[in-house]
Amino acid sequence: MLLKKREVSSKQRVLEMIERRLPKSHAKYDNFQEMLRRTRAGYAGEQRVDKEWQEVYLQHAHHLPIETIVVSANPSMIMSPTFLSQPIIHVSGLAERVEQLFKQHQQVYLSENDLSELSTHILKMHTPTQWTLDIKVDELKKGALCSHCHFDHALRYAHGKWRCSNCQSIDNQSMLLALHDFRLMVGNNITNAQFRDFFDIDSEKAAYHLLKKLQFEAIGVNKNRKYIITTNLLE
Repeated sequence: MLLKKREVSSKQRVLEMIERRLPKSHAKYDNFQEMLRRTRAGYAGEQRVDKEWQEVYLQHAHHLPIETIVVSANPSMIMSPTFLSQPIIHVSGLAERVEQLFKQHQQVYLSENDLSELSTHILKMHTPTQWTLDIKVDELKKGALCSHCHFDHALRYAHGKWRCSNCQSIDNQSMLLALHDFRLMVGNNITNAQFRDFFDIDSEKAAYHLLKKLQFEAIGVNKNRKYIITTNLLE
């Protein structure tokens, strides 16, 4: 049983934001693209291993002691003789390896209650690693970007709608993705002034109504008021 749902890493989220906001002419654009490709491939591999493990686990009623195994989901993996003595297997061999371990370890050392308490304690101790930018924020594009134009053009807010300055399409959800990106670029707090600067909005009143509509928690008053951008903004 998987007690913690696998989530997209902060590294992948930041790299996806960079893909949207870093100009394609930037000297580091291709490097970030390759990094994102590898990160996505790694996440897909982890999901394949999770799926295989879930199927293996459901066939057994008892638990194993801690064992260390490196499981590769890369279909092109070739094991060199140097690693044959190491606990490294392909995901296709996971079921067989776990079956061997169940036969090897028959004695139960922890009760279901002990396991439940231990897993709860471990989950509470878990602290996700936050991947930070190694690029200046001012090198990234601001604003709500048009997905129809491959994020190359910004949308402008007027008359209650977000309209692309290039293709004229309307996308009122683009602001949410932009705020998600702002959170990764700058931080999880945003003021009315920062909102207007980021989205190129002149009206303080219009920015106030847009922020109020989002129902973000706010701290401070007047010009010192900050709105907390939620982590589940895109859910």
